[in-house]
Amino acid sequence: MIKVIIIEDEANSARHCASYISAYGHRFAVAAICKNVSEARENFSRVIPEVIFCDIRLGRDNGLDLIKEFKNSGWNGHTVLMSGYRDFNYAREAIRIGVEDYLPKPIFPEDIANTLKSIAGKIEKNHSGIEGELIKGMRNNFPPFIERALEYVALNYVEQISLTDVADYACVSSAYLCAGFKKYTGFTFIEYLNTYRIEVAKNMLIETNHLLEKIAFQVGINDVIYFNKLFKRFTGLSPGKYRKIKSQD
Repeated sequence: MIKVIIIEDEANSARHCASYISAYGHRFAVAAICKNVSEARENFSRVIPEVIFCDIRLGRDNGLDLIKEFKNSGWNGHTVLMSGYRDFNYAREAIRIGVEDYLPKPIFPEDIANTLKSIAGKIEKNHSGIEGELIKGMRNNFPPFIERALEYVALNYVEQISLTDVADYACVSSAYLCAGFKKYTGFTFIEYLNTYRIEVAKNMLIETNHLLEKIAFQVGINDVIYFNKLFKRFTGLSPGKYRKIKSQD
């Protein structure tokens, strides 16, 4: 699932936004609704969302400053700002810090739908790029159950998923998926899942300044020692060494 946090101090506005996101569906799920900066910080650290919807005015606080804080911490998710103020300076600053969209209030279901559609396309493009690196251009030859298995991994790699979970999603037995996965991708399921996670981690090491513990957690590996061993097994380098070399490129 694509986790969304809503940061909005107006209860009705927050409730409407959450209902529009839920109605849109397509893998987006509201993980937390926060009414102030303190709640936002707490839930941000707990959830690590892929998407944030944030009001610009949060009582005496500024939503733009909060988003800058998250981005400066290394977060590289998608941000949508909401505002009842038609101020070009807000929009200009939002663009400068890389905000995905700027929605003036009142916000309607089609506004949310259009924004989420754009975000989903960008997320899918990123996932497809990772898959492309792993499967070496064979994707067009995959039967539907393999396509669904790959989709499940791309959407849920941060969770503790099993072959049974994926088989259920792909509508086949675990044994059939296990044999077919190796046949069509060249990987066992566990090999593919671990490789996918390490590819995502490699991108995060380059694009963020997150601590290794946070990166491990964000790719579905809760033990940083195991993460370090797995990363070195797949790349020949420790995560720290990999980050250092890439920062010099």
